[in-house]
Amino acid sequence: MRATSVTILSVTAALFALPAIAGSNSKSVPVEVWRGGDDGLTIKLSEAVERALAASGRFSLSRGKLPGTLLITFPHNVVAKPDRNRLSVEYEATFSTIGNRVLGAVKSGCHEDELVVCVDEIVETATAAAEWLSIDTFVLPRDGDYLSTAYIAALDKTKSHKKAWGTGSPQSIGVSRDKRGLVLSLNWNWHEGDGVVFDPKNPTAMIGSGRTFIPTDTTHFRFQDGKVLLTYQYVGSESKYITEKLLIGTYKDTRGRRYVFGSDGKAHWPDRTFRYEIYTDMVFEQCDEIWDRDASKPNEPAIFGFVWRGNMLYLYNANCSDEQSPGCIVDRKNPIAVLHKVT
Repeated sequence: MRATSVTILSVTAALFALPAIAGSNSKSVPVEVWRGGDDGLTIKLSEAVERALAASGRFSLSRGKLPGTLLITFPHNVVAKPDRNRLSVEYEATFSTIGNRVLGAVKSGCHEDELVVCVDEIVETATAAAEWLSIDTFVLPRDGDYLSTAYIAALDKTKSHKKAWGTGSPQSIGVSRDKRGLVLSLNWNWHEGDGVVFDPKNPTAMIGSGRTFIPTDTTHFRFQDGKVLLTYQYVGSESKYITEKLLIGTYKDTRGRRYVFGSDGKAHWPDRTFRYEIYTDMVFEQCDEIWDRDASKPNEPAIFGFVWRGNMLYLYNANCSDEQSPGCIVDRKNPIAVLHKVT
């Protein structure tokens, strides 16, 4: 049982139970946990949250609403409901500054015998909200494609989209705007995607279940889904960026013949000229692939595998018609060309 929704809640005036004080840590975020109810289950959950916060290394329990303190508030009693042979727990929590600026809110639940599920979710949300404590003005990113810096670093190091593809996801996020606000299009492994909306007029750390958006400047932001917080960098067009990193240029093979991968999306080989692209969905693929979009059969591009080995680019034929394999089988024992880059 874990149905989560994110809402903005008003902080209840009548609050009880000042938190216990833990050892101070200059690098930790001071946090106070307040509750607007004093029943046993509410106390049990709030005290479990305090223990988890103190043990996290990110927070130190405090009192007195010191500057920079994160306030976690349970504005209502936790609700318990029978769920077959178990007891389900439903709670609301808000996360705010000492000036009552709401940073996020969560409405969720778990089973009483698995209270750690609720606790973990609250600590995750608190960690996200803490990132916003010092943000007063939001400088929103520009429209376009963003890649995670982890993916970019792996792409630079390995010269392989396939290898960089395995970094934390979503590896790619598209940013656009509409009347709702800033629209983030999440690309999970270039295999599936979904979207979330950040409203600059009503900003909160949480923009969906377990999701956090932290704007930093016009070309960077941080995004968290679950426990992984990644940094994203503007690249304009992700397809052009990846192609520029891996292929664009003029090459010669061992016989001195020219191979060109143009920035205009056209490839010029000794025996063919065609529109090309790098295939990005690597769920079933063995290695990086070039798709020939001008192949003779409609909607069935010719496909070639490619691998960088040192400073040499190896090209291979790929068989994508084997019914036993969901992806393309690349003949890596017999390269059709071995190229070195000229320009």
